[in-house]
Amino acid sequence: MFDDIFNDDDMIKMQDLLFKHNKSITCAESCTGGLVASLITRISGSSNIFNGSIVSYSN
Repeated sequence: MFDDIFNDDDMIKMQDLLFKHNKSITCAESCTGGLVASLITRISGSSNIFNGSIVSYSN
């Protein structure tokens, strides 16, 4: 759906880079409704670099 923004290959490259440098990522989202976290966690092994996400979305 968002392959024109970030495709699976992009996410794998990002995760490999974070893992290689012993870094992790955490998200705080609102209008995206969890899209960033979804793009990251749809890749197997994301728990190695993903600490979690907070989604605060309200009208």
